[in-house]
Amino acid sequence: IKPILLTNSKLKELQSNLLLFYTDITRKASSILTEQTKNTKVSKNVRDNLKLMSSTAYQLYNDLNKGNINLMGDYLNEAWQRKKSLASNISNQEIDYMYQTAMKSGAKGGKLLGAGGGGFLLLYVPTENHQEVRKSLKNYRELPFNFDFDGTKIIFNDK
Repeated sequence: IKPILLTNSKLKELQSNLLLFYTDITRKASSILTEQTKNTKVSKNVRDNLKLMSSTAYQLYNDLNKGNINLMGDYLNEAWQRKKSLASNISNQEIDYMYQTAMKSGAKGGKLLGAGGGGFLLLYVPTENHQEVRKSLKNYRELPFNFDFDGTKIIFNDK
């Protein structure tokens, strides 16, 4: 793992431009991933999209290391468009509505986290557009979050 080297001010700016909303949709990731695996075996288009997603991640890494954090929205948008082509149930009308509404309100890009089909929508929104995006997605719960640099750890233990 190679770290992204950002100044503290760029790191704070990046984090402040990310908003996270819960779609209020639960799903079984296994059904999405099973279809995606099948599609990867039979569809050259799916395989090509996966390769492009991988190379785009390297481009994002390089741009972030140069401090070009405002490109994050473009990268997230491209990744989301490609991800939706991997399996039929990665998105749905509700998720598409959320995404399009956020984009019309000032988000520069975003994507569902995880396999898709529900869960959490991460959006890159310049701070001057936060209020408009929050207003347009007022029926969805926003979740505050912070970057973590410690890796996996137990935060609750009932024993």
